[in-house]
Amino acid sequence: MAFDGIVREIEKAQMKEIKKEKFRNYIGGSILGSECDRKIQYNLTHPHLRILPEPGKQRIFDMGNIIESYLGKLLRIAQFDLITEKSDGEQYSFKMANGKIQGHVDGILRGGPKIMSYPALVEFKSAKHSSFQKFKKNGVASENQQYFAQVQMYQKCMNITNDALWMVMNKDNSEIYAELIPHHPSFAESLIDKADRILQATDNDMLCDRGYLDKNNWHCKFCDFREECWKEMESGPEWDV
Repeated sequence: MAFDGIVREIEKAQMKEIKKEKFRNYIGGSILGSECDRKIQYNLTHPHLRILPEPGKQRIFDMGNIIESYLGKLLRIAQFDLITEKSDGEQYSFKMANGKIQGHVDGILRGGPKIMSYPALVEFKSAKHSSFQKFKKNGVASENQQYFAQVQMYQKCMNITNDALWMVMNKDNSEIYAELIPHHPSFAESLIDKADRILQATDNDMLCDRGYLDKNNWHCKFCDFREECWKEMESGPEWDV
């Protein structure tokens, strides 16, 4: 017979932990590839509107972090010299625009088997089977522009422009797909320009353009800022960043 009481206790404790999480008040390098400038802007100006995940969804996120750590372990077993933390225990990261733009990298390869160039950035992901198959068939740049942009931004801002190693594990069968992503300086620079444009609009109390024309677009339906974005704004934006 099911013992539901323990699940309730676990999820109650999870919600307490979820509510302790601090919202980001900066533009993360991982979101700059979004097609919607306003969503990126709201991540900076309205972090309090982000919808807290339910315990089940939080467990999905947590399992993704566990998989990322495991992929790092596999690289080390394979004799890659992977570093994921600085001497103070913090992630390798970068900050720009007085901290309003930030990024945290999963790791840096300092050396390893002679099959690629070093140093190189590493980004780990996990994916359900259907998404994993698309990555295998079409590659990161075609299947997920946001992931691709994240790598380009990190390569530029960390000044590590050798091909980056991008790895994803299939959450259904543990298959691994890996890809080397070349650096594209002009695209990376366009991301910096995009971030600057969004910051300037914010400083001038201007809303950035939406990426989509219909609030029923599936991107908008699953956006934390949907209600704020599509409401009637009679007096203009109000924020303090």
